[in-house]
Amino acid sequence: MLKKYINVLLRFRYLILSLLFALTIFFGYFLTHIQVDNDTFKAIPPDLKAKIDYDILKQHFSAPYTVLFLAEFKTGSLTEKIDSIRSWENEISEIDGISGVTDLNTVQIPLKGGFFGITSDYLISQKQALGEEELRERIKNNKEFSKIFISDDESILGMIIGLQNGADRSFIIKNIISKVEQINSTQTIKSYITSEGAISYFIDQAMRNDFRLLLPICMIVVFLLLYRIFRNVLFVCTALLVNVFALLWTFGIMGMLNVSFSVVTTIIPVILFPIGVADAIHLLKLYKEELAKQRGNIENALVSTYKELIGPCLLTSLTTFAGFASFSFSSISWTRTFGIFTGIAILFAYIFNIV
Repeated sequence: MLKKYINVLLRFRYLILSLLFALTIFFGYFLTHIQVDNDTFKAIPPDLKAKIDYDILKQHFSAPYTVLFLAEFKTGSLTEKIDSIRSWENEISEIDGISGVTDLNTVQIPLKGGFFGITSDYLISQKQALGEEELRERIKNNKEFSKIFISDDESILGMIIGLQNGADRSFIIKNIISKVEQINSTQTIKSYITSEGAISYFIDQAMRNDFRLLLPICMIVVFLLLYRIFRNVLFVCTALLVNVFALLWTFGIMGMLNVSFSVVTTIIPVILFPIGVADAIHLLKLYKEELAKQRGNIENALVSTYKELIGPCLLTSLTTFAGFASFSFSSISWTRTFGIFTGIAILFAYIFNIV
């Protein structure tokens, strides 16, 4: 039975390789469908009492996500600082997904007058131009409205940026950060942002940076170790290609099923490479030895190699798969996704190793 299987592999090797490459391209296409979502609230178990209470609270007291923007001025008059805030407010308001911007220019204060004896006006009046001292006095007299937008020494001014419900927060934060970087190119001004809604964006950026760094480092280290063992570039590339195929198929399936990519799933490649390469090392090393014993007879060398290792490799892959698959019972969605797809990647690596 095993000899027949080896015979089929050798006889139709080009067809099998072509099919594997075609399917890899197919799954690779779905990599473009993967959505990155690091919203920590979505990972919380939905039946957790604290989460249920929080959702109920949000239904009764709904509030949009906001971003706090702060600008630290080293020089400039109060009027110049307020004018700068007004200019940035207008630019930020034009970003898609912004529901509104509140700052010294848009906050309103109560005044005496009107039909009922009270009316309102903007803190920075738009009806008449105010002098520097008049502005300062007006801000001082309405401290309860102005204190969150300006520091006592007038060096720091701020604004609160409202985000529309359902808007793409990562897109909005990216555009706001772009504006912050533009402002910071001026040596006399240093600006900052912070927000609960920005957390997922910063996690996304850290995840992408780690992924770009860790995956190449992992591949380089594995390449060098494999070359140290085999002294054969073809064997090294074969062992690495097995893991690359397994990753492309796994992430491709994630894209097909619309499974979001999170900071936890970025660990999959780093875990898969050592595990997948371990089987490749055993198989290739024994195959190299058997090929020498069989005096170059590829079929006999493969039969001997598979006869000795296909069973143990299967058992180690299945036990490793079972270990990671156990995470599928976790109540945390990120952990479930990580366990299921790490297990799938390990099975793919085993299949590609024996093919």
